[in-house]
Amino acid sequence: MNHSCGRGKLPESALWQPGAWLSSVGGAASSPGRVWFSAGQSATIESRRTHRGGPVGMIGAKLGTWIIDKEIGRGGMGTVYLAHEERNGTPLPETLRLAAIKLLSPGLAQEAGFVQRFLREVEAVKTLKHPNIVAFYDSGEFQGWPYYVMEYVDGPSFEELLRQRRALPWEDVIDFGIQVCSALKHAHDHGIIHRDLKPTNLLLSREGLVKLLDFGVARLFSERHLTAANAVVGTAEYLSPEQAAGKPVSRRSDLYSLGVVMYTLLTGRTPFQASSTLDMLQKHRFARFDPPRKYVEDLPHDLDNLICQLMAKDPDDRPPDALVVGKQLDRLRRHVARKNQLTTDELRSSTTLGGTGIRIPEDSGPSGPAVIMSELMRAELEEMQKGGPISRLLNRAWVLIFLIVILLGILIWGLWPPSVEQRLDDVRRLLDRDEWVAASELLDRVEAQYPGHPYHVQVELYRERIAKRDAAVKERWKIPSSSPTAVVGEAERFYREAQRDFETGNYARARQTWEKLVAAFDGVESQKDWVAKAREALARADARDLAAVDEAIRMARNEPPEKATKRLRALRELYQDRDDAAARKAIELIDKSLGEITQPMP
Repeated sequence: MNHSCGRGKLPESALWQPGAWLSSVGGAASSPGRVWFSAGQSATIESRRTHRGGPVGMIGAKLGTWIIDKEIGRGGMGTVYLAHEERNGTPLPETLRLAAIKLLSPGLAQEAGFVQRFLREVEAVKTLKHPNIVAFYDSGEFQGWPYYVMEYVDGPSFEELLRQRRALPWEDVIDFGIQVCSALKHAHDHGIIHRDLKPTNLLLSREGLVKLLDFGVARLFSERHLTAANAVVGTAEYLSPEQAAGKPVSRRSDLYSLGVVMYTLLTGRTPFQASSTLDMLQKHRFARFDPPRKYVEDLPHDLDNLICQLMAKDPDDRPPDALVVGKQLDRLRRHVARKNQLTTDELRSSTTLGGTGIRIPEDSGPSGPAVIMSELMRAELEEMQKGGPISRLLNRAWVLIFLIVILLGILIWGLWPPSVEQRLDDVRRLLDRDEWVAASELLDRVEAQYPGHPYHVQVELYRERIAKRDAAVKERWKIPSSSPTAVVGEAERFYREAQRDFETGNYARARQTWEKLVAAFDGVESQKDWVAKAREALARADARDLAAVDEAIRMARNEPPEKATKRLRALRELYQDRDDAAARKAIELIDKSLGEITQPMP
């Protein structure tokens, strides 16, 4: 369970055993940083002895109207306590308000301006009033110990849910995402950015309400978190690329973190794995990730696309705000609900079929396809009774049987699986169209689906053809063959992706990937070979582009001026949006040729 802050009722059996109720919800005490705080400014602490970790003898101590029940977390930032509210010396079981109180380390208070920043942030966050945001009750400072008080949420954090279930159903993730978007919109509208959205900061109440906590607190500790050894990878796993680069954050930074959280909830794993904080930050900035649909087969395509869009490296490529994301998720939820409703309606359609007025008694046995088709056909033919003799002649049993046989034949023919011969013919057509990857995948499926087929010689010929083509590609690009146990580096992976794009005709994306590879890994000793190969590939691509431009210019010189001008201007438009040396050289050649064509004759 999560012992973080919230509102709830204390079980009567635990009223006089402070902290004993924790075991009734399940789980051990949470780690510091998962539970956060609270209390009032007018506080009296009955035990004022202190040590390095915090005041001692705090159990039973009183801070304003709050009574400390139990210590539930301790760390470098301070100590967290569970507390309950007491009015006139008597706790009221039905209206009891619980809170988590965090006393921050006095070392923080010694940092210049920290207490002022702390109180200012808490005051700003106290303005947030939203059902999906954990409420701040109060804050203050006592003898160098800053503290603050938040509502208690009777439920686990999403980190604990992941530990229990490994992954969550995508229908639930959609619902949780809508609630988080609502909370983010409210905070962003008040000018507050969370900066540290992650599963430990998301709580789930027993009523199914998602609660987001630690608004504003991340900014106070962000610098400390990013430099603390062995304490950041958990937080760094959800940081946006701009945070990883030390750039200013915006509301879209929170949307990136939301995308990472949803990815993790769906797949049970974070999109990037790293052995150090620096490596993790670099991956957020430059590395690609597998789409969540790779791990969740039934994930809706639109949800997969939305999460990938949320995790775009460039903030401008992400959705504009949480409102837009929430609406997209709600549209997905309503779409799923409509599909489920349609299924339910079909099951309930035992009384009438398709508005035809055909009644089927509710106590009748299950109807097969032939009975249903017969009823539909009969209803249609009854409508035709008013026709001539031919239409009346059709209203015979043998006519219905004949039509049913035809319909069933069409249905069986349409659903009959393709033969191995048809599949191999499809492979041949794919190879003829140079769709090598698709052909190889289809061959694998043929082998798995028809293990005893007699066409092994043909399959081997196709595989030999694919292998020769792969060898030719590797020779052309001078790609070294990696051993099965070799670990593919980031630069190598990007290089190969660009090479595949180039081979399949996506020249612009290939060029862009190679250019970014050079910019990102230039000077990195372990990746220097692949940086050099990327430069060579760019040089070959440049030569290819300029050769094509030269050929187009030669053709234009042999055409009438009007047609030549049209050709060259169209060619120029193809290169004007690119900012590389080859494009600039191509535009220079095109402009020179345009000048020669349009120059008046002497």
